[in-house]
Amino acid sequence: MEYFLLQLAKTSVICSAAIVLLLLLRPLLRKRFAAKARCRIWLVVALALIFAPFCPGKHAPVQVEAPGEHVMIWTDRAAVMPKITHKSNFVTLDDGTVPALSGVAPGEDLPQSASAAPARRMLDVSAVLFWAWLAGAAVFLFVQLIGYGSFRRLMRRWSGTVTNARYSEILSEEAERLGVAAPKAQLCAAVSTPALTGLFRPTLLLPHENYTESDLRFILRHELTHLKRRDILYKLVLTLANALHWFNPLAYVMLHLADEDIELSCDSAVTLRMEKAERAAYSETLLKAVRSKSAAVPLTTCFGGTVERLKRRLANVLDGRKKSRGGAVLALTVLAVAGLCAAIGFTPAKDASPDRSDAQGEYASMEEYVLSVIDKLKQPNGYTYSILPEEGSADGLPVEVTEAAADVRVAELEQEGVCMDLAPDGTLELWRFCYEVKPEDKAGALPDRFFWVGGNNITDDGYISDGWYYYLTMLRTDDDPGVYKLLDSSMANDGLWYNGCHYDSAYEYLYDFYADYAKLDVPRYLIPDFLNADDLTGENVATTSADREARRYDGDGWCLYIPTVVWRRTTEAGEDCWYSAYWTGSTLRVDKSTDNAETMEAFYRDNGFTLEQYREGAALRGPWCRYDADSGTQFANYLMPIAEGGCYIISTWWMPTDDDSVNEWGYSKKNQIENEAAQLRSMAQSFMVGDFSASFIPSFEADIALALTDGAATLVLTKNGQRTGYNPQNAWNDPDFTQYTYMPWKGKLPSEENTLTLYLSNNDSSKLTFYEGTNLVGYCIGGSNETALYEAQGYFSVVDNDGRTLYDQMLSWYDEAEFGTMRSEVEETVIPNRGQSWEEAAQEYLDAYEGVHLKVREGSQYKFTWMKNLVEPADDMMELKRERGELEENKYYFYSTTEFVPETELALYNAMAGNTADCNDPDAPEGAYAYYRCCMITLKEDGWHGVVGGTGW
Repeated sequence: MEYFLLQLAKTSVICSAAIVLLLLLRPLLRKRFAAKARCRIWLVVALALIFAPFCPGKHAPVQVEAPGEHVMIWTDRAAVMPKITHKSNFVTLDDGTVPALSGVAPGEDLPQSASAAPARRMLDVSAVLFWAWLAGAAVFLFVQLIGYGSFRRLMRRWSGTVTNARYSEILSEEAERLGVAAPKAQLCAAVSTPALTGLFRPTLLLPHENYTESDLRFILRHELTHLKRRDILYKLVLTLANALHWFNPLAYVMLHLADEDIELSCDSAVTLRMEKAERAAYSETLLKAVRSKSAAVPLTTCFGGTVERLKRRLANVLDGRKKSRGGAVLALTVLAVAGLCAAIGFTPAKDASPDRSDAQGEYASMEEYVLSVIDKLKQPNGYTYSILPEEGSADGLPVEVTEAAADVRVAELEQEGVCMDLAPDGTLELWRFCYEVKPEDKAGALPDRFFWVGGNNITDDGYISDGWYYYLTMLRTDDDPGVYKLLDSSMANDGLWYNGCHYDSAYEYLYDFYADYAKLDVPRYLIPDFLNADDLTGENVATTSADREARRYDGDGWCLYIPTVVWRRTTEAGEDCWYSAYWTGSTLRVDKSTDNAETMEAFYRDNGFTLEQYREGAALRGPWCRYDADSGTQFANYLMPIAEGGCYIISTWWMPTDDDSVNEWGYSKKNQIENEAAQLRSMAQSFMVGDFSASFIPSFEADIALALTDGAATLVLTKNGQRTGYNPQNAWNDPDFTQYTYMPWKGKLPSEENTLTLYLSNNDSSKLTFYEGTNLVGYCIGGSNETALYEAQGYFSVVDNDGRTLYDQMLSWYDEAEFGTMRSEVEETVIPNRGQSWEEAAQEYLDAYEGVHLKVREGSQYKFTWMKNLVEPADDMMELKRERGELEENKYYFYSTTEFVPETELALYNAMAGNTADCNDPDAPEGAYAYYRCCMITLKEDGWHGVVGGTGW
């Protein structure tokens, strides 16, 4: 949003300079250059005004640091103990107690206060400006549409058919002469001069039928020339440019001058091959059409015009001198405008986070930190918000109010993730925190005069939320008792950002933040300046202005950086290979060879490769380059020796091309390939050898992916000493393991009393173990007794903030597998024919089918604690079907009604259907529900076969 506004302002300033220059040179341009040349120049400026703000400027050679995105309002806030509510699995303070997880045992009194970093509120100025700009553009376009719509309605009301047959003949002749399709001609008393309107279905409007044949031909040639040159579309482009830059007065000047040059250019085209006498006659026709007060209509061309404009048009017509087409001036304008727009870009401010407060404060628990914030909000000058001014206010500006908070409630306090292997004296934790405040509102201005801006809102019960999350970086020390040290507090409303990079993983965020905080010499996970980052390896670094964000990828004993856009990793298990998402053939691959680097270099020499060493003494050897003319592929391979023998081979290849044709976005394939070649070089040269993820077993990711396909063999639940297992293929909603980020966990092994174990059907018979109440995954390769632990980081909740963990997601999968297996067993069961009626057989089958809800484990999302099934013959349907011959005599239709009491809300949710409702049976327990189904039962030689259908036949 902020970047777009900067691009918009930059474009407006550059194009304004061009417009001013054209205004100063206008007398010279009129004298030396044809009006058509001026029209082309205006078109270049208009297109720049439209498209330049949307073009990426990150790779521009001149980078200007953007200002901070927000204007900060500093306040001192405080509070007294409120009722704190929380929707996550970490904190619940409804009754004044806290869970032991945060450092306070259940039942202990909460601490009343503690020192903390001052809290802050912000006004998102970028958002205000963006919505103001958008509103202005919408109003401008609305006014234009209203004007055009009013004209069209007036035209339809006062239009009639041209009765003079000769007029139609002349129109056809002139249209054929110019090579255009003749538009529809109408008489219209609402216009005072001939006009052409309509972008897709053009219509020629004539005010009367009293024209001489000569005048009529001149008029038709003029308007048909507009049609041939698509001048209405040209006017639409100018209008859109004016709409986007409605705040710029010079955009309106451009629209006015360009409109005049369109008419001058059209006059010149019509009179190009006329003799002096014909030009004079054409001028007389223009004089007859003049109207001193004619109003301009959007997307319409008019033969006449104002007196002032007519003078210039007559001078242009009578001036028979040949003028330059202005090719050089046009080219210069294109280069100047496009060059300046492309040459200047904006980089994020050095501190890309919206707010990073000074690190300070120690707390016994996260609840103590929360209370310290609330304490400040409850102070007399603790909370600041804005209200609308009173009606009739002189300046009309919002009024800032500072007072105490009457109440504060915590909307969210949740641990996002941890990093256990970096800080020497504790564990790094990332928490997400937000709250809502009810002001004292001494002025009584809320909610009617609440000032809506920057993502803030006010709830129905009077609490204000500023729309921001506080991301708290805490160091939980290893002391006994440990304390929470606040290292950093940042605010954001669009995800987790640090150092100009967007993070999906809390672990990676904590790692990179603490590496900077403690000035550690370790490779970061995300870097904003990849291609020019000479600090990556200190050697062999490519230099280019096309910089971008990159992510570290950890291989088996090595790592390298891959840009976060364009490049994709292959899905083949065991392959470390990346390719261009544009399918250009550009590729990078990493392999490990038992041959040493010297042997590989000899192989390259023998096969036509040439060594191009960038820096003497570099650890990375290469690139060894070769161009294969047969396939058109350029190879550039690098070698990294391994101390214990062998080497890594980093292979890159791409397919150069001379195709410099520009597509609709202004890019050519040649430039695309050249950019990708530069990126491949930097990717290869970022290769480092080291033990970056020692506890990361290479096959873990492959087996995680295998679990999503046919590799899931058995899912076993261990609970209270009991083990039960089912085939997860009988479930219908497999969890997507690959959506999470997995980080090595160096804490102790969790309790294995309550776990879920997924056995895989691969050659190693590996298994994945999930531990109750955690996001941990234990990975064990078949035949090994060692379990590697990983923490999954991501979004696990089914319902917003319901506090679910990865274990809960797995338990949901288990419940589906159990329920699906039991249901399939019932569906395959045959009810023996013991001479019972079909209704009795149907009741027996229905009790077995629906009775699965009673047999599943306690706590299952499909568990019912009470049930009654009713069978009702569908006589009307059976009679109708039998009359039509669509139902055999051994088949019977019936309605089933199932009355039930769900064990949990989730069980009710999963039992919901289109007709689930409260149960009206007086004998049913309180809180019972009911639903019906349409069913069928068939008598065959081996017994009765039932089918339970849906809510219709």
